[in-house]
Amino acid sequence: MYHFGDTLAQQQANFGGNQTKEVGSYPANVWGLRDMHGNVWEWCQDWYGDYPSGAVTDPTGVPNGSFRVFRGGCWLNLNNAECCRSAHRTGAIPSGGSRAVGLRLSLIRADAKAESPPLPPTVAQLPEPYNQMGAQVWEAITNGNEAEADRIAQECIKLAETQSEHPNLLLFLRLELGKWFLDAEMYDSAHRHLSEVAKHGGKNVYPLALCKAKSGDVDGGFTILLDEIDRTPSAMPQLLPAILVLQAQVKPSETMFEKIDGLMNHVETKEPVILEAILSLTDWWIIRGKPERAIPLYEEGLTRDNLDDTRTFVFSNNLARLYSEVLGQHQKALDVVNKALETNRDQISLLDTKGLILINAGNSKEAIPVLQRVVELSNQHPIFCMHLAYALHLGGRDAESRQYFDAAKEQLVLLVPNMTKENKAMYDALLLAHP
Repeated sequence: MYHFGDTLAQQQANFGGNQTKEVGSYPANVWGLRDMHGNVWEWCQDWYGDYPSGAVTDPTGVPNGSFRVFRGGCWLNLNNAECCRSAHRTGAIPSGGSRAVGLRLSLIRADAKAESPPLPPTVAQLPEPYNQMGAQVWEAITNGNEAEADRIAQECIKLAETQSEHPNLLLFLRLELGKWFLDAEMYDSAHRHLSEVAKHGGKNVYPLALCKAKSGDVDGGFTILLDEIDRTPSAMPQLLPAILVLQAQVKPSETMFEKIDGLMNHVETKEPVILEAILSLTDWWIIRGKPERAIPLYEEGLTRDNLDDTRTFVFSNNLARLYSEVLGQHQKALDVVNKALETNRDQISLLDTKGLILINAGNSKEAIPVLQRVVELSNQHPIFCMHLAYALHLGGRDAESRQYFDAAKEQLVLLVPNMTKENKAMYDALLLAHP
């Protein structure tokens, strides 16, 4: 559980105190590292999300999200070593800041040999001599030398053009090289290679769309995706999520928004709507401020025979929130959630939604035990602590409400910029109640 064994004492780490301590104030662990528990939470690379259901080793987290994970606990954790456990995690928006969150640094000896950046795994898939040339391109990119990287890349492409024994090699090379340049924000070189992918029939056009949008032609990036859907309707289930992902990174013009609206309207006219498209359609209408358009799509999705458990939870959770928050139909919302919970009574998102619906319905006393279970299952995630604090406040239990809100307040400050309207209203009400 801890580097020091199954228990952690305040003589071994800084938690439950009133300020940070100088690094090195506590004993080192068996690896010679200090302050790996407590002092300040440590930002991690992982996005916050559900772990896989099966056994895993060192999972890297979900591919994307809104919150980055932080681990290790901090000085503020109210005599609670539980937050310092190796397995405990919480999260916040990456752009936030707090005196309770930071980094744990380790120093490398000045005379230690520097290691080259790890090669992308796709390099090992290339035959000779392309794997060696790919490694040279990668090294030049990581050194910031775009001209040298592009020169080697062009030589690599010219060589591949003469090879007939690897018919798919040229397309693969162009796509991978383009993505490397794109990740390094070397947009001219990225565009050159990714344009060739599209020109020669490559189906993965999202990197080119992202490159065009990031280099300044935002609507041009969306046009690439829309044109590909027009050319290849069967690619629509894969490209609709790409439109949403791109929209989250760059904002198109209102004219382009209207074009995408037209595409979404067209998709909805298909009978039945492709199951894979429903989440994209519903997300789009919510982005566009038309959540009522999402309700019949979720309702239809829940009638499908081929709906797996994950989609059932997502559809049920989102539909219940819309019933409660948009239509004010709280009992209908509870019926949806309770039916989904029959499959997994400890599904955190559904339980949290149930608690919020009960609050919306004016029944905070029934919401309290539901949200207490959510806080327990989530290892005291700050947003869920805030939901419980709000229910306790509405239920007249202000001492307990303050306890949960104060415990989460330091982390909630980081989340404020990305809070939903409903969460921000709760946060503001609790600030007034517990100044």
